[in-house]
Amino acid sequence: MKTEAVNWLLLRSVGIFCSYCIIGFFTPKPYVSSIIGMGALMVGGMMFVRYIETCYEIIVKQRRGKMGGHIAILGAGAVGFGLVFSGMFRIIWSYYGSPSEWAGTAISSFGLFMIVLGSYLIARAPDAVQVRSRFPSGFWQKTGVLMLIILAFVAGTHFASFQ
Repeated sequence: MKTEAVNWLLLRSVGIFCSYCIIGFFTPKPYVSSIIGMGALMVGGMMFVRYIETCYEIIVKQRRGKMGGHIAILGAGAVGFGLVFSGMFRIIWSYYGSPSEWAGTAISSFGLFMIVLGSYLIARAPDAVQVRSRFPSGFWQKTGVLMLIILAFVAGTHFASFQ
């Protein structure tokens, strides 16, 4: 009888997620934000340091491959920078007592913007071998409609609170 190997990557990923859920929901507010900020700063710093030199060569020295892999490298650098920025902002924000006027500003959202931009670049980077979309046909249209419905709901509840 053949036994299956243990999927350690899956087990660790689920374990980390469950640990966050348990710790995150039972830890007082400022500590969770600071811990996540430090984690973002450390992981983002590792990514940023790893990719910054290559990003510099791609952007400034224009050393780019013909296959388009440089787009994914730029994306990884942007994600790393966004994590560092978000981590620093979160730590500074917690240090100053989590002022509500800092929330939702262009500065507080910049790190997330860089993470989204980097993720987009990674997602749009061409593969070495062209593969078909893993999503069924109509997936993006249905996702767009769902996002519009959610946006309409959020906007409706937000503007209803002004009355």
